Amino acid sequence: MDRRVAPKRGIIVGALLMALCIPRAGQAQDDTRFWDEVALWAEFIYTIRDWEKVGWTVTPWIRTDEQELNSGTMTRVTTEATVLFNEDWNLRSRFFLIGREDDFGDVVIDERVQFLLRKLFFRFADKKVRFRGGLFYERHFRGDSIPDFNVYRTRLELRGDGVKNEPWGQTDLFFDHARGFFRTRTRIGFLWNLPNAQQVRLAYQFQYTQSRDGGWAPQHAIVFRYWFGSKLSWRGVN
Repeated sequence: MDRRVAPKRGIIVGALLMALCIPRAGQAQDDTRFWDEVALWAEFIYTIRDWEKVGWTVTPWIRTDEQELNSGTMTRVTTEATVLFNEDWNLRSRFFLIGREDDFGDVVIDERVQFLLRKLFFRFADKKVRFRGGLFYERHFRGDSIPDFNVYRTRLELRGDGVKNEPWGQTDLFFDHARGFFRTRTRIGFLWNLPNAQQVRLAYQFQYTQSRDGGWAPQHAIVFRYWFGSKLSWRGVN
């Protein structure tokens, strides 16, 4: 990446994030902010170790809104390991520790385990664009009165590895035993690779979710991801 371009992109990313905190015109009197309608989902990935076929990371997250779980801020910390079987197949296992507010304003701690089996289907455009899919299994351990349950989902992802600004997009479909199909989530955005294996990803997200009462509701969000890469890796490489 051109070092002269990177600061400009950083300014753009920062401006978009700051916009989430600015009151909308004509509504400052009631303190309504942009994030009341468009959520911010931010995550910061830190590489603990990176072996030849296995990577181990820890990630703190924050969400200003999360449908189904709560209507306010939710924080999550995850640790995960990804195993590369070959160029086409990999397996990711992840553990979540989730803190959120319930309907009474009390802090509730949830836990979750997740497994993702992912496969590269094919490449095209001189192998600069890849198309892959994945299958998720999640076990949700709730800290409230809702019993533990399983979630299954599929993912399709398109990414331009050698294309300028690396555009990417993905679509997930969610299922559980109680509701069957209950959510669709689509993200479209760009990915920038920085020095020392650092990475920034910025995307618009739209999801449509069925609540446990049977109603469907849309949600819009800005997704921001920063991967520290080798800058903070114990090993010094990523």
